[in-house]
Amino acid sequence: MYVDAIGWIGTILMFGGSILSIYKHKACWILWILGGVAIIYQSYMIFSWNILTMQLLYMPLNIWGWMQWNKDDSENIPT
Repeated sequence: MYVDAIGWIGTILMFGGSILSIYKHKACWILWILGGVAIIYQSYMIFSWNILTMQLLYMPLNIWGWMQWNKDDSENIPT
């Protein structure tokens, strides 16, 4: 039962991340990463290897995107 709850929490976090990304809010990356961790855990616990693989592939992209947004912001600081 708790594994399903963790999956739903991950789903909600990732959905919230998508909404925040529409508004270009940096917190979207944190929600995507946390949601991804929850989905990775759930996928492992229920032996859903295809979803686990997908999330493991997305996780580095989420971290890279977050770093890229931070880099872009630091390059756009007026001097």
